[in-house]
Amino acid sequence: GKQWQKYYLPVRSRGRFEPAELRLSFQLGFSPQVIELGGVEFRYFGKAVTLADLPRTKPAYAGQERNAPWRQAAAERIERLRKGDLVVRVVSPAGQPIAGALVTAKMRRHAFPFGTAVYAPRLLDTAHTAEGSRFRRELTNLFNYAVLDGHCGWPAWEQPKERTRCLEAVCWLREQGFGVRGHCLVYPAWRMLPAHLQELEQDPVALQQAILDHIRDEAGALKGQIEEWVVLNELYSKRELTEILGDGAMVAWFNAAKESDPSARLIINDNQILSSGGEADTEHQRFYAGTIRYLLEQKAPLEGIGMQGHFGGVVTPPATLVKILDQFS
Repeated sequence: GKQWQKYYLPVRSRGRFEPAELRLSFQLGFSPQVIELGGVEFRYFGKAVTLADLPRTKPAYAGQERNAPWRQAAAERIERLRKGDLVVRVVSPAGQPIAGALVTAKMRRHAFPFGTAVYAPRLLDTAHTAEGSRFRRELTNLFNYAVLDGHCGWPAWEQPKERTRCLEAVCWLREQGFGVRGHCLVYPAWRMLPAHLQELEQDPVALQQAILDHIRDEAGALKGQIEEWVVLNELYSKRELTEILGDGAMVAWFNAAKESDPSARLIINDNQILSSGGEADTEHQRFYAGTIRYLLEQKAPLEGIGMQGHFGGVVTPPATLVKILDQFS
């Protein structure tokens, strides 16, 4: 059987605790599992030591050793897929080659998209604060792709102020040369949708029409400005809409998005696909793959697959990540 693993977690207390006041919380993730806990201790060291003096158990994963086989394969892929050749010719004004010239080059922009979530109020920063200026400066220095943090979601889109923020933020990002991902058109759980939509729960025809109207409204308003739209998000754990409307409704959502913005690449997105803790064949992954196959078989214009990270203390081994990505490719 498996051996016991001892974990050390040094923390600094911000206050005093009476007996029975201090608590320890264990978060165990989503996979069915059986664990044993034992020998839990709190030790107080006073102010004589610092956190750096105390041992800390770091997350471990298969293949973390420096000579792990996956590292060489990854290095070869980087050479093949992530690099390009640069040819520099140094000539005199007369066009003659100059031997031994010293040349330096600095990359100005990535061909590969590096993105981040952007909080629209800070980006737009109508108060012109130093914090807003620094945010915009660092954003343009570090990234070339962005997704708005919540301001493209359906509930926000129905609020005039938030809709304006969304439109203005997308415009600013485009002016800076950013690619923009829209997230998301349909987040199929009541708590992620406008409250009034649940009033149509007993009227599937009207419910589907309301969803299609929203997709056409938002995707149409941002036509030509969004590189890719997340049309459907986290279906595995949020199936309220499809339980009422059936799976065929999803195909109509994708078709409506493509009709409203033909240039946007349409994707589906879900979590717990890569961050499965080292498993390459889970129920969640099988459901996601089945949904993708269904959409493709129904000729839905699905053009990309999104996978959230959300990695915690359990690190998925790189070889397993490649296996999962290869399965979905």
